[in-house]
Order: sequence, then structure tokens, then C-alpha cells
Amino acid sequence: LFGLSGAIQNCDFLALAVVENHRIVWANAALHRLFGYDPGELIGRETRSMFGDDASYEDFGLRLGAALSSGQRYLGEIRQRRKDGSFGWFEFSISRLDGHPGMFIGAAVDRSSQRQVVDQLSAEAGILSGMRDCVVVTSRDPDSEGLIFYANAALEAAFGYAPGELVGQHVSTINAATECSPAAVAAKIVDQLKDKGEWQGEVFCRRKDDSCFWNHVKV
Repeated sequence: LFGLSGAIQNCDFLALAVVENHRIVWANAALHRLFGYDPGELIGRETRSMFGDDASYEDFGLRLGAALSSGQRYLGEIRQRRKDGSFGWFEFSISRLDGHPGMFIGAAVDRSSQRQVVDQLSAEAGILSGMRDCVVVTSRDPDSEGLIFYANAALEAAFGYAPGELVGQHVSTINAATECSPAAVAAKIVDQLKDKGEWQGEVFCRRKDDSCFWNHVKV
């Protein structure tokens, strides 16, 4: 179907859709689950129905057209409506479907939980940025576990990083090697978080200039 392999069509973890003339002409089971639909319900649905308003739909169309006309794929977060009427933020990767002019294939990942954290942090930025304690927020999502979403000014200064420079890096970046590697230290902390919901202790930390120091950490 549309030149897609059976493995891709039946993939349980990759949510895929094919769109033609602003309508979904094919979507796999993973995409139906992602948006709360029963199998086959999305077929024939207008893509406009997934957006909250005309303005956001038109803005997305302009950004998609600009990316594809330049020979690139579109990659970005889009606010979409689920079947139950709730909205979430979904990261889409969209490109033209080879051999099928006028058709587009998109892969979607739910980024709602991460976006909620970012929005909350934005609202609390004044408090967090003014704290003398070092604050770092990382992802617990399996696909991005340990990636840094936010670091306040105190942490950036203590570790020698420019504002925003740590965002997107793995939290093990600020761990120093001991008898365990930085990644192993982070993994041990994550394991206890999953088991008990919290962790605290001494961590040997590393600044950007590779100097090291001990730090008491609560997670």
C-alpha cells in the first residue's frame, strides 16, 4: 500500500498517516490509538478537523508548504484535537510520498507531557530563575529519558554554561566519572526514582571546563 512495507504499515510504536487533498486516506493502528479513534475511523477525515481553528490550520499549511517546496521534510510540534475533544501537542515529521504525487506521509509522536512541563516552567520561570539552589528538569518519557528540558540560572552559572546551553543535552553531561561512568550514575538514580519516586545523595559533578566538585542532589 502506497509503497510502504508491511513492517511499517503494521508497526505498533510508529504512528503513521497518509494524506491527499487535505484528507486522511490511510492511517495505521498506532496513529488511531494515539488520537483515541477506533481502527479505520480516521480514514476520510479532513485534516482541518484535527485543528482547533482556521488560523492555526492555515499557519501550519504555510509552514508545511515552505518546508516541502524547499525540498526538505517538515518537522515541528502541532496542537491537535483528539477524538474526545481534548487537545495535545504532537511532533510531526512530514514528507512527500515517493511515487505518489500529491500525497504526504506523516509520522506523529505525542509530546503533550513534555509541552505541559515546558509551559509550566515558563509560568514559573521568574521563581525558578531567582532561586539560589540549582534546578534542572529532565524528561521521564522513555523516548527522551534524561534529556534536560530546563536549567535555571543558578545551575548554569555553577556548571559554567551559557543560558539555554544545557537544554536538549542528557543530564549525565553534568555528572563526572567515578568508579561508574556518568551515564551509569544517571541510570542508577533513574532506577531508584522508578522504584521509590525520589532520590537524594552526593553526586560527583562536572563543569563545562571539566573541573569537578561534589554536590548534594535531591531528585
